[in-house]
Amino acid sequence: MPGRREAGKIFGDFYREMLLQWGFLEGIVDRRVFAKFTPGPSPRRLAILLGVHVDDSLAFVADKPTYEQFLSKWASVFTSSQDAKDPTRVAFAGLEFRREDEHTVSIGGGDAIMDSLAAALDSAKAFSAWPRMLTDEVPMAADALSKLREPPPTGETPLGAAHHSLARTLLGICGWIGGQWRPEVWFAFIAISQQIGVNFTAAVWRCLVQACSYL
Repeated sequence: MPGRREAGKIFGDFYREMLLQWGFLEGIVDRRVFAKFTPGPSPRRLAILLGVHVDDSLAFVADKPTYEQFLSKWASVFTSSQDAKDPTRVAFAGLEFRREDEHTVSIGGGDAIMDSLAAALDSAKAFSAWPRMLTDEVPMAADALSKLREPPPTGETPLGAAHHSLARTLLGICGWIGGQWRPEVWFAFIAISQQIGVNFTAAVWRCLVQACSYL
Protein backbone atom coordinates (compact mmCIF):
# COMPACT_ATOMS: atom_id res chain seq x y z
CA MET A 1 0.00 0.00 0.00
CA PRO A 2 2.79 2.58 0.55
CA GLY A 3 2.64 5.24 -2.13
CA ARG A 4 -0.93 4.50 -3.20
CA ARG A 5 -3.28 7.45 -3.06
CA GLU A 6 -6.07 5.31 -1.60
CA ALA A 7 -3.85 3.59 1.00
CA GLY A 8 -5.54 5.33 3.92
CA LYS A 9 -8.99 4.22 2.79
CA ILE A 10 -7.85 0.64 2.14
CA PHE A 11 -6.39 0.35 5.62
CA GLY A 12 -9.33 2.18 7.21
CA ASP A 13 -11.89 -0.15 5.61
CA PHE A 14 -9.90 -3.24 6.67
CA TYR A 15 -9.40 -1.98 10.24
CA ARG A 16 -13.11 -1.15 10.52
CA GLU A 17 -14.02 -4.67 9.38
CA MET A 18 -11.71 -6.16 12.01
CA LEU A 19 -13.10 -3.98 14.79
CA LEU A 20 -16.67 -4.93 13.93
CA GLN A 21 -15.69 -8.62 13.92
CA TRP A 22 -14.15 -8.14 17.37
CA GLY A 23 -17.40 -6.85 18.81
CA PHE A 24 -16.95 -3.10 18.52
CA LEU A 25 -19.90 -0.88 17.66
CA GLU A 26 -19.37 1.87 15.11
CA GLY A 27 -20.32 5.41 16.05
CA ILE A 28 -23.35 6.94 14.33
CA VAL A 29 -22.25 10.58 14.38
CA ASP A 30 -18.52 9.91 13.98
CA ARG A 31 -17.73 6.74 12.02
CA ARG A 32 -14.12 6.72 13.27
CA VAL A 33 -15.17 6.20 16.89
CA PHE A 34 -15.83 2.63 18.06
CA ALA A 35 -17.16 1.32 21.37
CA LYS A 36 -16.92 -2.12 22.94
CA PHE A 37 -18.96 -3.18 25.97
CA THR A 38 -18.37 -5.84 28.57
CA PRO A 39 -19.92 -9.22 27.67
CA GLY A 40 -22.91 -10.68 29.43
CA PRO A 41 -26.51 -9.73 30.05
CA SER A 42 -27.66 -6.15 30.50
CA PRO A 43 -26.79 -3.79 31.90
CA ARG A 44 -23.46 -3.95 30.08
CA ARG A 45 -20.68 -1.49 30.85
CA LEU A 46 -18.50 0.44 28.43
CA ALA A 47 -15.16 -1.37 28.22
CA ILE A 48 -13.26 0.44 25.45
CA LEU A 49 -13.86 3.65 23.54
CA LEU A 50 -11.57 3.72 20.51
CA GLY A 51 -10.84 6.70 18.30
CA VAL A 52 -9.12 5.95 14.99
CA HIS A 53 -7.01 8.52 13.13
CA VAL A 54 -5.68 7.03 9.88
CA ASP A 55 -3.46 4.22 11.26
CA ASP A 56 -3.31 5.42 14.88
CA SER A 57 -5.73 4.59 17.66
CA LEU A 58 -6.53 6.39 20.89
CA ALA A 59 -8.22 4.17 23.47
CA PHE A 60 -10.17 5.05 26.59
CA VAL A 61 -10.04 1.88 28.68
CA ALA A 62 -12.64 1.24 31.37
CA ASP A 63 -12.20 -2.55 31.57
CA LYS A 64 -8.63 -3.83 31.39
CA PRO A 65 -9.41 -7.55 30.79
CA THR A 66 -11.48 -6.62 27.72
CA TYR A 67 -8.68 -4.35 26.54
CA GLU A 68 -6.09 -7.12 26.95
CA GLN A 69 -8.27 -9.38 24.80
CA PHE A 70 -8.45 -6.66 22.17
CA LEU A 71 -4.66 -6.26 22.13
CA SER A 72 -4.26 -10.01 21.69
CA LYS A 73 -6.62 -10.05 18.70
CA TRP A 74 -4.91 -6.98 17.27
CA ALA A 75 -1.51 -8.66 17.42
CA SER A 76 -2.89 -11.74 15.64
CA VAL A 77 -3.73 -9.66 12.56
CA PHE A 78 -1.22 -6.81 12.46
CA THR A 79 2.43 -7.76 12.41
CA SER A 80 3.92 -4.26 12.58
CA SER A 81 5.29 -2.98 15.87
CA GLN A 82 2.55 -2.43 18.41
CA ASP A 83 3.23 0.65 20.47
CA ALA A 84 0.65 0.78 23.26
CA LYS A 85 1.39 3.75 25.46
CA ASP A 86 0.25 4.71 28.93
CA PRO A 87 2.84 7.31 29.87
CA THR A 88 2.64 10.25 32.21
CA ARG A 89 2.45 12.61 29.24
CA VAL A 90 1.75 11.96 25.54
CA ALA A 91 0.56 13.95 22.53
CA PHE A 92 -1.88 12.56 19.95
CA ALA A 93 -3.50 14.34 16.99
CA GLY A 94 -2.78 17.75 18.46
CA LEU A 95 -4.06 16.98 21.95
CA GLU A 96 -1.91 16.48 25.03
CA PHE A 97 -2.84 13.84 27.57
CA ARG A 98 -1.28 14.10 31.01
CA ARG A 99 -1.81 11.60 33.84
CA GLU A 100 -2.35 13.50 37.06
CA ASP A 101 -2.90 10.52 39.32
CA GLU A 102 -4.26 6.96 39.21
CA HIS A 103 -7.78 8.10 38.37
CA THR A 104 -7.31 11.41 36.54
CA VAL A 105 -6.04 12.22 33.04
CA SER A 106 -6.12 15.85 31.89
CA ILE A 107 -6.59 16.69 28.21
CA GLY A 108 -5.31 19.89 26.66
CA GLY A 109 -4.00 21.22 23.40
CA GLY A 110 -2.82 24.24 21.53
CA ASP A 111 0.85 24.68 22.37
CA ALA A 112 1.96 21.30 21.03
CA ILE A 113 0.18 21.61 17.68
CA MET A 114 1.40 25.19 17.14
CA ASP A 115 4.95 24.06 17.90
CA SER A 116 4.53 21.29 15.31
CA LEU A 117 3.33 23.84 12.75
CA ALA A 118 6.29 26.13 13.43
CA ALA A 119 8.72 23.20 13.09
CA ALA A 120 7.16 22.13 9.80
CA LEU A 121 7.38 25.67 8.42
CA ASP A 122 11.04 25.83 9.46
CA SER A 123 11.63 22.64 7.46
CA ALA A 124 9.83 24.14 4.46
CA LYS A 125 12.20 27.11 4.41
CA ALA A 126 14.99 24.77 3.26
CA PHE A 127 13.21 24.15 -0.05
CA SER A 128 13.97 26.20 -3.13
CA ALA A 129 10.28 26.87 -3.75
CA TRP A 130 9.85 28.71 -0.44
CA PRO A 131 7.82 31.85 -1.29
CA ARG A 132 9.96 34.97 -1.17
CA MET A 133 7.06 37.09 0.05
CA LEU A 134 4.11 35.79 2.06
CA THR A 135 2.16 39.04 2.30
CA ASP A 136 2.34 40.44 -1.23
CA GLU A 137 -1.12 39.19 -2.19
CA VAL A 138 -3.20 40.82 0.52
CA PRO A 139 -6.04 41.21 -0.08
CA MET A 140 -6.27 37.99 -2.07
CA ALA A 141 -6.78 38.41 -5.80
CA ALA A 142 -10.33 37.95 -7.07
CA ASP A 143 -9.22 35.06 -9.31
CA ALA A 144 -7.05 33.35 -6.70
CA LEU A 145 -9.21 30.23 -6.55
CA SER A 146 -9.16 29.70 -10.31
CA LYS A 147 -5.38 30.19 -10.33
CA LEU A 148 -5.07 27.50 -7.68
CA ARG A 149 -6.72 25.05 -10.07
CA GLU A 150 -4.61 25.94 -13.10
CA PRO A 151 -2.13 23.33 -14.42
CA PRO A 152 1.56 24.11 -13.96
CA PRO A 153 2.99 26.55 -16.50
CA THR A 154 5.19 25.18 -19.26
CA GLY A 155 8.72 24.56 -18.01
CA GLU A 156 7.86 24.46 -14.31
CA THR A 157 9.96 21.87 -12.47
CA PRO A 158 7.68 19.38 -10.68
CA LEU A 159 7.93 19.50 -6.91
CA GLY A 160 9.67 16.51 -5.40
CA ALA A 161 8.60 13.83 -2.96
CA ALA A 162 9.96 15.84 -0.02
CA HIS A 163 7.61 18.68 -0.94
CA HIS A 164 4.67 16.28 -1.14
CA SER A 165 5.43 14.73 2.24
CA LEU A 166 5.87 18.04 4.02
CA ALA A 167 2.85 19.54 2.25
CA ARG A 168 0.62 16.79 3.62
CA THR A 169 2.04 17.38 7.10
CA LEU A 170 1.35 21.10 6.85
CA LEU A 171 -2.10 20.47 5.43
CA GLY A 172 -3.00 18.05 8.22
CA ILE A 173 -1.92 20.50 10.91
CA CYS A 174 -3.75 23.33 9.14
CA GLY A 175 -6.94 21.27 9.00
CA TRP A 176 -6.72 20.35 12.68
CA ILE A 177 -6.22 23.95 13.79
CA GLY A 178 -8.98 25.15 11.49
CA GLY A 179 -11.42 22.58 12.83
CA GLN A 180 -10.60 23.33 16.46
CA TRP A 181 -9.99 27.04 16.77
CA ARG A 182 -9.60 28.89 13.46
CA PRO A 183 -12.63 28.32 11.20
CA GLU A 184 -11.66 31.26 8.98
CA VAL A 185 -8.94 29.11 7.37
CA TRP A 186 -11.32 26.25 6.56
CA PHE A 187 -12.16 27.39 3.02
CA ALA A 188 -8.46 27.66 2.13
CA PHE A 189 -7.85 24.22 3.66
CA ILE A 190 -10.57 22.63 1.52
CA ALA A 191 -9.46 24.37 -1.68
CA ILE A 192 -5.81 23.36 -1.20
CA SER A 193 -6.76 19.81 -0.20
CA GLN A 194 -8.52 19.33 -3.54
CA GLN A 195 -5.29 20.11 -5.41
CA ILE A 196 -2.58 18.37 -3.36
CA GLY A 197 -3.09 14.93 -4.89
CA VAL A 198 -3.96 15.88 -8.47
CA ASN A 199 -2.39 19.26 -9.24
CA PHE A 200 0.43 19.94 -6.79
CA THR A 201 2.04 22.96 -8.42
CA ALA A 202 4.34 25.64 -7.06
CA ALA A 203 1.27 27.90 -6.81
CA VAL A 204 -0.51 25.35 -4.60
CA TRP A 205 2.63 25.00 -2.46
CA ARG A 206 2.80 28.78 -2.09
CA CYS A 207 -0.84 29.03 -1.01
CA LEU A 208 -0.37 26.27 1.53
CA VAL A 209 2.66 27.98 3.04
CA GLN A 210 0.77 31.28 3.13
CA ALA A 211 -2.19 29.72 4.92
CA CYS A 212 0.03 28.01 7.48
CA SER A 213 2.11 31.16 8.01
CA TYR A 214 -1.11 33.07 8.59
CA LEU A 215 -2.05 30.63 11.35
